[in-house]
Amino acid sequence: MFSPSERQSGMLVNKIRRMGRKLGVETKRDGLNRVSMVFPNDSKIIGLPDSEAKIRGFDDVRLMLVDEASRVDEELYNAVTPMLGVNDGSLWLISTPFGKRGFFYREWTGREEWVRIAVPATECPRLPRRFLEEERRRKPDRVFRREYLCEFHDDEGSCPFPRHLVEERSMRSDIAPLLQDVSWVRQRKLTR
Repeated sequence: MFSPSERQSGMLVNKIRRMGRKLGVETKRDGLNRVSMVFPNDSKIIGLPDSEAKIRGFDDVRLMLVDEASRVDEELYNAVTPMLGVNDGSLWLISTPFGKRGFFYREWTGREEWVRIAVPATECPRLPRRFLEEERRRKPDRVFRREYLCEFHDDEGSCPFPRHLVEERSMRSDIAPLLQDVSWVRQRKLTR
């Protein structure tokens, strides 16, 4: 499993360890990875760091869990998914939305074979209604809807126009781009 930070991966591994103890399952560390646990049947959970360069080499992955997927770097995601190939492993992406960008948004809105489960906070028995009402008053509407209602919105602050307007109304396939061949720009810069 991995997250936007090794600390977050560690927190998730610790939650799983506590849950195992409640079920009477004792675990130990694997001796190789800082954030790890080994079950009595030799199954392992390894919490990976947030560095693409430090996670390579795993090839026996049967389940990959990406926590806070909307906040995970695209390069890291691209580096870890090949690890699922040998065992045709499963991939779980867990997150609240964070704009209409990145692999989490593409996977959520793209391929049909994904199983998508959205649980808005209003349906979560762990969060009191009073807390949610307070949060709704405290936060801007789009932030509340993103964090608590599982809604994707245009990237905040990245463009003054809504994404759908740019995509639908500003791009035409019947008009050639102004600069199809920019080699003259490079040549001109080089000769100055």
